[in-house]
Amino acid sequence: MLEDANYMSIYDRQVIQGIISDNQFGIDSVNSLQQVQYIAFDRDRYPEIVALIEAGKIDHIERKDDVQLPARSSDIKEFLDIITFKDQQDRNYIATIYNSDSLYQDPEIIDIFKVV
Repeated sequence: MLEDANYMSIYDRQVIQGIISDNQFGIDSVNSLQQVQYIAFDRDRYPEIVALIEAGKIDHIERKDDVQLPARSSDIKEFLDIITFKDQQDRNYIATIYNSDSLYQDPEIIDIFKVV
């Protein structure tokens, strides 16, 4: 089930479909989808980003003292989107999504984290 499906971008619809398809937590509805960060994707730094998410420090992700990521520029071709959302039972989640110029509007869900 999609919240306000008529007003969502193709990207958002693909993300929601990916979350529901993942079915890791029995999610069958995605609500209150919010983008928290959209940054350059660095495979070597991803474990640090996961650690910050698990520690509840999403706001620290772009700070140079926690994770050093290159500034977004036209040379960057891979991106990490970090979103928050709620499921059908109003439980909170964070998801990390990989996107690249070659994927265009077909983002890939990397991880879904249940917020406790």
